[in-house]
Formats: sequence, C-alpha cells, structure tokens
Amino acid sequence: MVCTMSDDLSARIRAIIGGQSVRSFALGAGVAPSTLQSILSGNRPTLDTLIAIARAGRVSIDWLATGQDMPRSSSVSTMPVVLDEDLLGRVVEGIRRVYKEVGAAISDRDVGRLAARIYADLSDAYEDPDERAIGLKMALQHLRRDLQGVPLPAGMASGKRLA
Repeated sequence: MVCTMSDDLSARIRAIIGGQSVRSFALGAGVAPSTLQSILSGNRPTLDTLIAIARAGRVSIDWLATGQDMPRSSSVSTMPVVLDEDLLGRVVEGIRRVYKEVGAAISDRDVGRLAARIYADLSDAYEDPDERAIGLKMALQHLRRDLQGVPLPAGMASGKRLA
C-alpha cells in the first residue's frame, strides 16, 4: 500500500485527536464533524479548516500540513499566558453555587482543579467573551446534572454529599 500525503495528514489529525471522539474534537475546533470526517477519509481541507484543527490540537500548522517541524506549536509554549481573571472568578463562583445548591461538599483544592479544567475548556473552545459566558452556563448545567446523579454514600440519609 502506498502512503499518500492525505494518509499522513489523516494520521497526524488522528494523533492530535487522541482519545477524543471525532465529533467532540471537531466541535471544539469549530469545524463541522462531517468536514473533519471527510478530511480523515482523505479529502483535502481548506486553509481555514487546517488552521482551526491546528489551533484546537495545539500544533503548528507546518507540522499538521507537512509532518515537518516540531509536533507541538512553539508559539504555544512561548506565548505568555493571559488569564481572564473575570472569567476565572465566574467559573469559581459558579462551581461553588452549584455545589451549594445540590448540597454537595467540595474542597478548595478540588474547586481549583475543576475551575482550571472548565476555564481551559472555555478558553480553548471560545474566543468571544459572550460565547464563553454561554459555555460556562452549559458547563455548570452539566456539573449540576452530574452531581444530582451522584447517590448518597451508604448510611447517609441526609446532609452534605461528597462529590
């Protein structure tokens, strides 16, 4: 079997998708899942789509397109981190509010860990602050639903649940 350029591109895209579903990665990249599936099947992407995939995968466009250069974008590692303090504050407040509403306990350290994950997901998925606010609302709804599905430990009829 002869390996073509599109096979190599497909392999590189699959490598950056990792354990995520194609649909999840595509949506996070702002690409239609059917478009990403088409590229994985050997069709050539547009430049805009290739750029979106590279950004979502945090790889250089050169590496994604050619397989040359370092796989991880050097611009990502050398860029100063710009923290949206307001967004992070709203993430933390939202987590605490949800836990309080469902009567679940969470340590400060776990609030920090969860806030970091949600913040990173929002920052990766949305550039627009309004979209991030909507994304945060959705993330907190998912958190609430997940917490409400957690049963109380045996022997605890009431009181605070552990998450």
